[in-house]
Amino acid sequence: MQVSPELLPELRRVYVSDMTRYTKDSGRERRALETRQRKLDEKELNLWRAFTDHGMRPQIYEALAKECQAEREQLKILIRRMEAEREDCVDNLDAALQVLAEIGSHFMKCAPQQQRAILCKWLSG
Repeated sequence: MQVSPELLPELRRVYVSDMTRYTKDSGRERRALETRQRKLDEKELNLWRAFTDHGMRPQIYEALAKECQAEREQLKILIRRMEAEREDCVDNLDAALQVLAEIGSHFMKCAPQQQRAILCKWLSG
């Protein structure tokens, strides 16, 4: 039970593809966050125009600009968290492959009767 090193890139690609397919919501969430980020950029630009072109009072501008900055920081945190979750999935694959390699090396050291017993137990449940 070992994975050939030549197959690792393909195995990772398939794994990430499966993870993406089964976690479609995270892709949708990511797009929603990116849309919020673009709208926030537009809001900040409009806020600046209101301040410079339309005479918004500095105190109001500062308060609204701080709100935009706080929202931007929150968006960054959420996006980083989503990226970290995806990286964790890949790390989990690497850990699983390591466990399989260790199991394989221990399995090969077992006597044939032990191997059979292990396989029978695994297949039953």
